[in-house]
Amino acid sequence: MKQSINDVFQLLTVVIMFTSIFAGCVTALALMILVVRHPLLLAAVLLTCWGFSRLQRSSR
Repeated sequence: MKQSINDVFQLLTVVIMFTSIFAGCVTALALMILVVRHPLLLAAVLLTCWGFSRLQRSSR
């Protein structure tokens, strides 16, 4: 009985990990498609990353 409960929890864990990884990959792919289709979005992302890195450097 105890072994079957552990198997169910292990299966549930694997399913949750798979869906999380899948959702992350779909999100990254959607972002790449948006960036390719809208060049201003690429500029905004790059500008935001640059500003964030400068902000992190200045706070040290």
